Amino acid sequence: MSTFCFQLFYKNNEELLLGFWSGNMLSQVSLNTTNPIYHKKPAVSNRPQGTSGNFKQVESSPSFTGGVGNYIKNPLLAFNVLPKIDDQTSKQMFMDLYSATNAQGKADLKFLLDTGKLLSADADDGSTTLYNLHRIIKEPRAQGLDSKDILNSALRALANPFSITQNFGKLSPAVTSMLLNNAQSAKLSSAIGVSFAASPKRNLPVESNAAQQVLPAEYNVTASGTCVAASMEFDLADKRPAEFARYAADLSSPKMAVLEEFKFSDIDEDQLAAMYWLEQFQVQYDSKDMETGYVVLKPDEAAIYRAISQTQQREPGSRSALNVLMQSAFMQLGSAHSYNSLNDIRTGGFNQSDRGLTEFEKSFAEAIVDDNGGKSSVTYQIVDDNAFLVGYNKTFQETLMDIINSLKSGFNVIVGITETDANAQITGGHEITIVASKVGQDGRLYFICNDTDNDMSTPVEILADELIPKIHHAGIPNVVLKQTTRPVAHKPIIIQKPPQINPHLSSVAAQNNTLAGVNMNNPSPGFNLVA
Repeated sequence: MSTFCFQLFYKNNEELLLGFWSGNMLSQVSLNTTNPIYHKKPAVSNRPQGTSGNFKQVESSPSFTGGVGNYIKNPLLAFNVLPKIDDQTSKQMFMDLYSATNAQGKADLKFLLDTGKLLSADADDGSTTLYNLHRIIKEPRAQGLDSKDILNSALRALANPFSITQNFGKLSPAVTSMLLNNAQSAKLSSAIGVSFAASPKRNLPVESNAAQQVLPAEYNVTASGTCVAASMEFDLADKRPAEFARYAADLSSPKMAVLEEFKFSDIDEDQLAAMYWLEQFQVQYDSKDMETGYVVLKPDEAAIYRAISQTQQREPGSRSALNVLMQSAFMQLGSAHSYNSLNDIRTGGFNQSDRGLTEFEKSFAEAIVDDNGGKSSVTYQIVDDNAFLVGYNKTFQETLMDIINSLKSGFNVIVGITETDANAQITGGHEITIVASKVGQDGRLYFICNDTDNDMSTPVEILADELIPKIHHAGIPNVVLKQTTRPVAHKPIIIQKPPQINPHLSSVAAQNNTLAGVNMNNPSPGFNLVA
């Protein structure tokens, strides 16, 4: 269980939160939108399309050379895969990717083609997953990152989004030495109130394990507060593969930034209110028209150190370099650009704690990234100033219908869950994603969920009767909230099993508790509740 990944607002913040979604508190606010970013989306000259189909997995790793015609050197690949792609340019892209991937990446690549995700064109600029993955190996990557590592990580996340984790991993000795000897380290550390200057062990060799000990202890992050950001990353990989691949290509590029289009109405129906909140979150944007704008999303400056470390020395079950960059970008957006990837601390925004994101900040970040009508944060639990659960804003059935109708409409639902002691005081909290539902053999309803902090690369099933009372808040699509709530006959969503080759990525057995791997009864140290 991680530290408190999301934070709760209490009575003194209710007016602020109400104004965010009602748009009725800003009539006398002086707005300042004089910080436009003059970027335009690059034209996409090639948007390959194609069909998907079934094919056998290729266990070999053929090396392609020359032009497209050379794919016939591997008859199995030629017969089963390449005819599924319509045009020659896309065939060549596929061959290039196949040559650059490891065994797991090859299986993931073919799985994405088979399921239709590889040729999906759901990116904001109309480009395909294939096109954006190809950019990763054909365009430069940021210094210290490896194009093949980013590619394989992107393929794994797309083929099995449940493999996405918020587990930081240790800083490598090489990155530790880099931090201690970097001329910019003083500037970097002063931004978070930490000093390296007193250390007598500067200029340690890269391979020295002793270097690890001179870094501030808070850099040894064991339980991160990035569950909201990791859940957003999961949702993007699961629902919009081409857009996820575009993020992967841009965030790992030398510019380490991605241009995101958003709708003002997804933030607030009142455009002036939406502009006000963009300013409050210190988001620079460029208005395309009265309805749409552009914003540049970037990881924090320290994220590159974590990303390089994960490239050099990634512990089993820890984040990939791509996970680092994605989660940092989302944390930056939600924390008003105050997040630091080295110690997992944020210092600004709308949070009285220095860890995680509040449901308010999460809703704002989702409104920018998930441009599909927007989501509103619905608070289900009533919590008093002393962190006691005192009631619910909606009935069990109403909460159930919010989730079922969201799933039925094609959305995942990111929910903040809490655990209480015998006196109904909240002792822990976490963010997970509900992706589907099913009726078990016992005739009871179960939710199929993703948890980025349970050391599993597979979904978990949680009894609805147990999960719903734990839901403090959920991001419900606006289109669902506008519907008339009524009981529905909900069809379970079938989750296709992705290929699994690397042994260290195999799932582990779930712990024996109600949340299938989340030990809510023993929260990690540092679990703080905003009072």
